[in-house]
Amino acid sequence: MASGPLTRKGYGPRRIRAELERKGVDSEIADAAVASVFEEPGDELKAARLALSKRSKGPGDRAAAGRYLERRGYSTGVILTILDEMEPEA
Repeated sequence: MASGPLTRKGYGPRRIRAELERKGVDSEIADAAVASVFEEPGDELKAARLALSKRSKGPGDRAAAGRYLERRGYSTGVILTILDEMEPEA
């Protein structure tokens, strides 16, 4: 997994693509950049776990973690995988 300013902020592929396009980067170039960052299977999942672990509030509850990862631009499948790994709420 490559690194850059947007990945260090804990952004997922959707958020990175949106930020690049917002700054005027052509969509094909943005897609290629995202593909180079998340090139290996499981890279997005690793990045999402890292983003959640660095969260200043801690993992918190499942709903809050899901919303956080969604705002960061992670895919629904990755979010659901992480939520399934979390301890059930009491």
